[in-house]
Amino acid sequence: MTDSEVSAPPSTAAPPPESHPIVIVEDDTAIGQLVEKTLKSHGYRTMLAGNADEALLMLAPLRSCILVVDKNLPGMTGLDLIATVRSARDTFEAILMTAFADVDSLTRSVELGIFRCMRKPFELSELLGAVAGAANRLYLRLDRRARIDELVRRNQELEGALARLRESETRRMLVERLASIGQFASSLAHEINNPLAYVRGNVTLLNDGAADLVHLHQRLAAGERWDAIDPDLRARVQRYVFELDPILRECSDGVKLIQEISRDLRAVSRYRHDFNEVFDLNDVVRTACRIARVGRGISTLLALDLAPGAMSVSGSTGRIAQVVMNLVMNARQASAEDRPNLVTIKTWTKGADIFLEVTDTGVGIPAAQLSSIFEPFVTFKEGGTGIGLSLVREIVTDHGGEVEARSTLGEGSTFRVRLPAAGPATIPPPSAERRPTSLPDGLEVLVIDCDASLRKVLARTMIRQRVRLADDPDSAMRLLQEQLPEVILCDLHMPGTDGVAFREQVCAQWPELLDRFVFISGNDELTSAARVRAPGCPFVAKPFSTAELELAIFSITRTPSSPPSTKPSGVP
Repeated sequence: MTDSEVSAPPSTAAPPPESHPIVIVEDDTAIGQLVEKTLKSHGYRTMLAGNADEALLMLAPLRSCILVVDKNLPGMTGLDLIATVRSARDTFEAILMTAFADVDSLTRSVELGIFRCMRKPFELSELLGAVAGAANRLYLRLDRRARIDELVRRNQELEGALARLRESETRRMLVERLASIGQFASSLAHEINNPLAYVRGNVTLLNDGAADLVHLHQRLAAGERWDAIDPDLRARVQRYVFELDPILRECSDGVKLIQEISRDLRAVSRYRHDFNEVFDLNDVVRTACRIARVGRGISTLLALDLAPGAMSVSGSTGRIAQVVMNLVMNARQASAEDRPNLVTIKTWTKGADIFLEVTDTGVGIPAAQLSSIFEPFVTFKEGGTGIGLSLVREIVTDHGGEVEARSTLGEGSTFRVRLPAAGPATIPPPSAERRPTSLPDGLEVLVIDCDASLRKVLARTMIRQRVRLADDPDSAMRLLQEQLPEVILCDLHMPGTDGVAFREQVCAQWPELLDRFVFISGNDELTSAARVRAPGCPFVAKPFSTAELELAIFSITRTPSSPPSTKPSGVP
């Protein structure tokens, strides 16, 4: 071999040469140095080993690489070296150099998935082309795997959001007592179907692109050169790779939109008897109006006139949201047939009180009936239940406030709510989503959740940690007997018990695990009860983002605790 007339590899969609290091394993020093010099001159990062043992040491810290291996090495042969590496990982491509290409060696090369066998002597330009092709195939395989894993994770988030949405809809009757359930469901489905339409369309594109990638991989694995593949397939694959980022971003946006709808529904459907929350009334109004907007007719206009700054109220966010929802829906249903109905929601402060006013320009209420509209089961609308306004008065009274109504027949109605104000400084500031610097590599994590899909997603999310999975308390206890983790991600809703009771059972045997639990739950009421029984323990609400999960784990891994044990207490 000579280094004269060495040309660059053919133009392909391969990544830059520095993307993957090249590990050269050649016992002939002259050949090894020539190969290394040639690859370096074309921008590749290289490492040179004289035997298999040296190569294995070099490979240990590398996540991915391209192996250029001589078949006949002292001790372990080149094929045995590739087989050893293949048994531990598949994040590499291999090129075999040999002076004797016998049938057995070629057969084994195919079985090991070696990219190319090169018979000595060969032109260095052939080696450069082989390395470029191997780098391209490695890039496509790793990129496809990462993209598909990301798509699966995002699809699981979408499924979780839809599951939470279905759970929220079962409570919708409390919010929609005076609304048309059929109209609301139809409008809500429209709001969800919009993001679902482009998420599903993008998933179809990803499936088609994945099929092209598999086809391309098979042809490259068969030894076909990149520039010999038909241009249409190459163009489709390149376009698919370039469009992956925007496609995944659009899928993520769709998931987030459905999560927002689910979050709003859950916020207005909570019915709690505790009054320990301090919240901004304006935020509650905005949330309630987003839900009300889904169900309003084309003849209804909705306007907000909210006071600037925080409108601090002490009580139950969910129950006050029900007040706003009932008043807005009541105003919406007062629409006249011959003109648009303008519904205006206004807030302001006066002294130590906060006021909420909902005004419509609908049909109005007869004066003789105005005095009884807050009585239970009194209604003047066809199909009404007579519950909504009586519930408004009950909730407002429970919060130490008052509600009153005035109306002019044919012109519209106004409902005014007065609530005692809480100090603005008591409202907790909104927390922006942020990610910790990093979770410790190799962190021992035990995940306990009966949802197999969620367990898989969590395992993929924590790829740099050592994650063990359990689907019920019994299997979790068996894993704890083997080794104690540093973090326990535990679902609150478990077969036969709940997460807090399981934590108490575990800590009775291993007290050092008390501060290593992070609870995950999609049930607001179950979470509220668990917070009382397990104060100070982190909680993550489903569906959650990776950042939210990492922050919860980070909060307990940074706190002083007992060092991780490799064996449970009492195990010799």
